[in-house]
Amino acid sequence: MSILRGDGLGPLLRSALVGRERLRDSVLVIACAIVCAGLIFGLLYDVFDSALRRWTDRDLTRQAHLIGVVVQTNTRDLSPMKVQAALGELSAAQDAANLIACSADAPIAATGLARDLGCRSAIARAASLANGKSTRGRLGARNVVVTAHGIGAGRTLFVVQDRTFLDARRKHVLQILFIAAELALLALLLLARAGARLGSRRTEEAVRLVVRQMRSAVGTDTAVPPDLRLLVRDMHDTVEHLRIERATGRDGAERLRALVGAQIPGGGLVVIANREPYSHEWDAGGKVVVQRPASGLVTGIEPILRACGGTWIAHGGGSADRTQADRMGRLAVPPGAPEYTLRRLWIDEDTYDRYYSGFANEGLWPLCHLAHTRPSFRAPDWTAYQAVNETFAHAAAEEAGADGLVLIQDYHFALVPKLIREQAPHVVTSLFWHIPWPNSEVAGICPWKETILEGMLGADIVGFHTRQYCLNFLDTVQRYLECRVDLESMSVSYGGHSTLVRPYPISVEWPYPAASRAEGEVLRGSLGIPATTHVSLGVDRADYTKGLLERVAAVELLLEENPAILGKYVFVQVASPTRTSILEYQRLADDLKEAVDRVNSRFGTEAWNPIVLQMRTFAPEDVRRYYAMADSALVTPLHDGMNLVAKEYVAACSDGDGALVLSVFAGAAKELDGALLVNPYDTQQVAGAILRAIRMPLAERRARMQTMRDQIASHSIYDWSEKLLAGMREVSQQRGQFWPQQNSLLRQKPREVVAG
Repeated sequence: MSILRGDGLGPLLRSALVGRERLRDSVLVIACAIVCAGLIFGLLYDVFDSALRRWTDRDLTRQAHLIGVVVQTNTRDLSPMKVQAALGELSAAQDAANLIACSADAPIAATGLARDLGCRSAIARAASLANGKSTRGRLGARNVVVTAHGIGAGRTLFVVQDRTFLDARRKHVLQILFIAAELALLALLLLARAGARLGSRRTEEAVRLVVRQMRSAVGTDTAVPPDLRLLVRDMHDTVEHLRIERATGRDGAERLRALVGAQIPGGGLVVIANREPYSHEWDAGGKVVVQRPASGLVTGIEPILRACGGTWIAHGGGSADRTQADRMGRLAVPPGAPEYTLRRLWIDEDTYDRYYSGFANEGLWPLCHLAHTRPSFRAPDWTAYQAVNETFAHAAAEEAGADGLVLIQDYHFALVPKLIREQAPHVVTSLFWHIPWPNSEVAGICPWKETILEGMLGADIVGFHTRQYCLNFLDTVQRYLECRVDLESMSVSYGGHSTLVRPYPISVEWPYPAASRAEGEVLRGSLGIPATTHVSLGVDRADYTKGLLERVAAVELLLEENPAILGKYVFVQVASPTRTSILEYQRLADDLKEAVDRVNSRFGTEAWNPIVLQMRTFAPEDVRRYYAMADSALVTPLHDGMNLVAKEYVAACSDGDGALVLSVFAGAAKELDGALLVNPYDTQQVAGAILRAIRMPLAERRARMQTMRDQIASHSIYDWSEKLLAGMREVSQQRGQFWPQQNSLLRQKPREVVAG
């Protein structure tokens, strides 16, 4: 009665419809598979048929040859009557053979079908001329094969073999093969579908179990099959992300504050980075000025601390840094509106130069970048690198407190994770490697690779921009250390400690604080660039991995092959000086200036130069004005872990207009689908992409830009930090630590320190 009232009608109808759809899908898949198998077999039919024919002909030829040898041996001197008797006995013994012996084109003895052959027929004459090879033909309604053999005394023996039965048997075999193949394929399909169905049910059951446990706030790790835990973890993180987003709106910073308030322990968040986000310098007038470094790392990491508070530990390299910090090197930043603490560490100049310029940037940097610069490894540099890592690790242990989180940034601090774990094993650490990780053969060049790998594996999480870098790292540790690598869970067990290896593609803040197009027009005017001129922009550190010389060569080729754009196109390259004490960087700066001068001398006029080179350090707000001025951006590094300039430019195009030419060797190329991807070593391809950006219709530009902006909006720096913190939470839960559910750190206030 309940069904008649409609109480259970809905579920029954849904179940029936689902079953009907599954049956229809199964029938469709099986029918398609059978048809495809039939088509394939049809295409291969001639191949199988020819093979069977060859095998049959070979067997018949051998049989005929043996019969000829026997008859020649036993009938050489016999009378025709005795030859007839011998042929009869032999023909009876060979079911498929019919024999006729001829002398001077006249038959002297014959058996079976051979009587109809005769000695003068066309088939017989052809067989006589075939030199012992078989000749095909028809004898009445039968397909036959005739073979001629000389048996002495001027006599010729013709062996006539009936193929009719053999041809029918061959076709029957082919039919059996076809049916067997179809049945085997059908059986495999049914088994595969049954296996997939069982796997699907198992996954559905696990997901339902997880949902029930989430509702009841019960942990999931102990109840979920091991091979589904990655899926369950992602589900749990997604649910948590949606919960926080619903509670706080879509603003990334607000979501991060909510996450921090709920899940970061009382020790707070500590960031270790070589470069400080704010430095203090003496100007020419003897006044202290604040400078922001040109650093992708600072661009990516600082919004996290601005959102949730904490401590940034860095080298105090500004000429006036000591005057603005307390005796422990601490000060509150940003200047004027403090949101977190900056702790500066003081390192003597010689040690810092050997650690930073020497081991880090003449050793590890070229080792990890495929830019064809030879790495240099020197023992004094390695000693300094170890000493600086120890200094940072000690400061981090002090700042993290009893149960803090430490985010270690980049290749400058490969040894810090292990050093922190030795000093403060309760602290959860992550090391994010902002540059590529090479394959194991290249990594093996480093003389101290084992120590570096051991230091990195002291972290609870090691993060890279892409999955490929993760796999390269796992392959490296498996090759050079006695450890256990689990590729399924992407983890390494070494020395009693487990390290998770994860891809975390970094991004920029969203919404992005972009400059207006009006500000960009003002900048155009100050550079003497007309409003109708197409401007391509490059923003990079003056580094040999950024492909600056290759980019200038592409612009030169563009101008050479397209004289119509002369005077209507300008390439503006912002190249911030970096690592100027290293010879390779000094050479690059000189070569870049020389290349730009050459192109401007070749194509420029008194009123127009095709390339504008700006070799100085710019504040972030100045860089944003350059973004607002540009019609397109050229981001063409030879090798780059991510390259945040590409994402910054896209985020800065708030009006949805712009074009991005992007190197396939940048990590960002795997995310920004709307970019024009190029090989920076292919000058012709880069020049063609620039020309396409110049001529691209407005509708296509906007569509491509919207695709990229959507990607960044859904994967901002706040999403990056949330995923990283979620991974650290997982580590903490595995250790059995407690994450306080309180909001005392909704905004961690800086210590009572000097304001920057």
